[in-house]
Amino acid sequence: MSKKTMNYLIYPAVVSLAVGIYAFSSSHGSNLLISAFGAVLFGAMLIAVFEQIIPYQLKWRPRPQDVKDDLLYTILIQIAVPRLLGLS
Repeated sequence: MSKKTMNYLIYPAVVSLAVGIYAFSSSHGSNLLISAFGAVLFGAMLIAVFEQIIPYQLKWRPRPQDVKDDLLYTILIQIAVPRLLGLS
């Protein structure tokens, strides 16, 4: 399969897979928050992996330090701070 074809198929496939994961887990009694968060997290991780393997444009590929900074920001600001403030 060519790179161009992969670029057009990966995103819709990942989104469909994430929706399928959400539908499956929520229909089998999983907590709504866990079903939604799990599907989104899985989809985001797959997109990140494919972006490293088959980048749309090579100049968009982040430096390893950028990835570390983004992960640290996400963990601290998006997850830890709301929990510490009792917002989630």
